[in-house]
Amino acid sequence: MNFSVSKNESEDRSKIERKKMIDASTNIIMTRLEELRGASNQEKAKMRRRWIWELIQNAVDSSRESGAKIWVEYDKENDILRFSHNGKFFTYDNLIDLITQISSKSDDVNNVGKFGTGFISTHLISGFVNVEGYYQRNNDNDESKKINFILDRRGETREAIKNSTEQAISNLDNLLSIDANTKTVDENCTCTSFSYDLSYSSSDVHKNIEEGIRDLDMNISYVFLFSNKLKEVHCNEYVYRKKEEHKLQDLQNISVLICEKENLNDKSKEETLVMSCCDPLHSTTIAFKFHDNRESKFVESMEDTPKIFCSFPLIGTENFSFPVAVNSPYFKVLQERNGIQEGSEVNRQIFDVAVKLYSSIMDYMALNEGWKQLYNLCKVAHHGSELQNRLNNDIINIYSFRKIVPFSEKDKSSLFSLQNGRNYPETWIPLIDKKELMDPFWELINEIQLDKPIPIKIENMNWAEISSPNRVGIDAIRNILCQAKMVTGLPIKNNYNCYDWLNRLYDIWFNSVNNDVISFNSKVLVPNQNEEFVGINNIFIDDNIDETLKDILKKLGEDIRCTLLSKQVAIPISNSLKKISSSDVAKRIYIIVKDLQHK
Repeated sequence: MNFSVSKNESEDRSKIERKKMIDASTNIIMTRLEELRGASNQEKAKMRRRWIWELIQNAVDSSRESGAKIWVEYDKENDILRFSHNGKFFTYDNLIDLITQISSKSDDVNNVGKFGTGFISTHLISGFVNVEGYYQRNNDNDESKKINFILDRRGETREAIKNSTEQAISNLDNLLSIDANTKTVDENCTCTSFSYDLSYSSSDVHKNIEEGIRDLDMNISYVFLFSNKLKEVHCNEYVYRKKEEHKLQDLQNISVLICEKENLNDKSKEETLVMSCCDPLHSTTIAFKFHDNRESKFVESMEDTPKIFCSFPLIGTENFSFPVAVNSPYFKVLQERNGIQEGSEVNRQIFDVAVKLYSSIMDYMALNEGWKQLYNLCKVAHHGSELQNRLNNDIINIYSFRKIVPFSEKDKSSLFSLQNGRNYPETWIPLIDKKELMDPFWELINEIQLDKPIPIKIENMNWAEISSPNRVGIDAIRNILCQAKMVTGLPIKNNYNCYDWLNRLYDIWFNSVNNDVISFNSKVLVPNQNEEFVGINNIFIDDNIDETLKDILKKLGEDIRCTLLSKQVAIPISNSLKKISSSDVAKRIYIIVKDLQHK
């Protein structure tokens, strides 16, 4: 029996296959659009920020051997956002993937844009996109043709999305039926572009586009480090490029990348420095930015930087519990590319490697001079997940025992030392609740001869945020007064005046309790006229008492100087204290003498 397929049957099957493809495509696109449109405003803002990375990922995936060059043109006045690159030409598979969102991408670590639906999230910028590029039948064929078609994803219903998909495929078929018209294209020029018509977008889209461009400016140096295929990014009047990378002497796994940002208008250039530590065997790298003024190197804040990169940043991981950026092409990421699968064993193993790399970096910092703002390598957000809690503890156990806290221009100390299985503070960190009092309070502490060093003033507040057990506040000062017992016992450094120090202390102390007299009086210790520290509730103001009268009263068995505030001390509440005058002392002398005469 002959089961050969007739031409009509073949055409019928093609129609059925095409219908199934369009139905499947409609389901995927509609489901994804509903998820995007139904997201909270906060989530929408976050996803809109990702538009630039979704497009850059796709551009890098399609890059040639010479590397990817990218152009971003944002024309706010004319409501146009145009993204272009010099990558490989479209094949039919690529175009069908783009139109239907039924991705044929493999789970290849070299193709970081693993989800075909990633592109669809850019429709939060605009649902109306003009696609321009070149088509070739296959990668081995030199012949190509220029094509141009519309992706319209503005539809609110399933039928509207289905119709626009059918229309896009039909238009594509018509384009591809025309003979090839181009044979060669300069690889340094634009080959593919996506133009987003912003006139169809909501009012806040412009803000999100600008945030995406700021993200680009902030994170592009990391992407240059983590993605060897990316060579150059033009964004309006700026061009970003990788300049050079060099290994640190004798440290093969630690290197510095220099990236360049050039202003095309005035030809001025800025450099960004990125230090990285890598484990090539496990394809894991950690990195952070710093700047160098030739005298010192300053680690930059990682606060707004995504902490997880899968060659490209996972927007939304800025508060992940790790102090620096971690990159691995093997991360198991969430489909939204805003986080990782925290229960994945693969991800746990990657972070085990990252923790070891972090330890190497901190060893390097402890042994090398000239590094400042190392607290930026110790700031870890706190989260409740099992993985992030473990990472938080691992990081603390590393930085706490490295000599990374500067207490002079050249000297550094550690936060803790390990003695008999316990952590002992090796650094005291002055801290007071009111920010405006921090500098004068630090100066007070700095004038005391303590048993531990304190951080330099400019870094003190940041180190106080890092480690609460090392903090010393007003209560610690009170303990010092108690231990000193007398003014002469204060551990003030030689070139500072004790009473000047005390007067500044009382001003800060009173201000720190919001000028609350009761709170101040309950704890403050002040020197009497015998230079002894006493509670203020039993102290009086000396209203110019004659010193001879004080001496007479003392010989009679009462030392009034014990209850009189030192004349060298000025406290903020002196007006509320009772005064004692010479007349009061004379009366007391009279009473004692009269009593003695009676006896």
